[in-house]
Amino acid sequence: IDPRREHKMPRLVIIVDEFADLMSTEKKNIQDGIQRIAQKARAAGIYLILATQRPDAKIIEGSIKTNFTSRMAFKMSNGTDSMVVLDETGAEKLLGRGDLLYRTSSMPNVERAQGAFVDTPEIKQFVKYIIDNNKCYFNVAAQKAIDEEVNPSVETVNGKTGGADHAVTSEYIDSLRIAVKMKVVSIALLQRKMGFGFPKAAKIFDWMVEEGYVVESQTGKQKQVVLTEEQFREKFGEL
Repeated sequence: IDPRREHKMPRLVIIVDEFADLMSTEKKNIQDGIQRIAQKARAAGIYLILATQRPDAKIIEGSIKTNFTSRMAFKMSNGTDSMVVLDETGAEKLLGRGDLLYRTSSMPNVERAQGAFVDTPEIKQFVKYIIDNNKCYFNVAAQKAIDEEVNPSVETVNGKTGGADHAVTSEYIDSLRIAVKMKVVSIALLQRKMGFGFPKAAKIFDWMVEEGYVVESQTGKQKQVVLTEEQFREKFGEL
């Protein structure tokens, strides 16, 4: 970027609505991504806004909060939720209807403010103005990459497939790698080690059973992994 040639640093605004729901599906990947963006956002001209109705210390962790210079809380149901957002109680005493507390990194204490209500017609008016008065630079390659991440094709790691219902992505292979190393596997173990929600962990677990990589064991819900390290390397590469 050369300011002498009228090059401009773009300003990007990223808004994540209901962050808690997003984290419940792909916690590990989402958390790492948000953390990386937040760490570099200021220098790169990125405004990152996270919103959630369910503040939870397990979801909004300290590693994420430290990279956000400003925080805002509307009426909370209890002091614990207020602590998660603002690091102090008080939001549970707000009146609702836009009554809020906020703090920035330069403020010693939180301050109280009133948020203005913006109805749907006014929002549409603002959006139309922004669209009409700003050029849109659409990156087709970026959209394609996002679509492939959300809807992975049946093309799989090293050409391997997992049957009609399973597209074997890198997450399947990483999960199997952990299972081979630990010699046993369960849905709960995949949730804990990979940060998956229950549906994804169960789907990958079922795939391991269908493919014959694991068999029944005498350890309750865990299954014994019968795929050896040598067989894993043969099929999927480095362990």
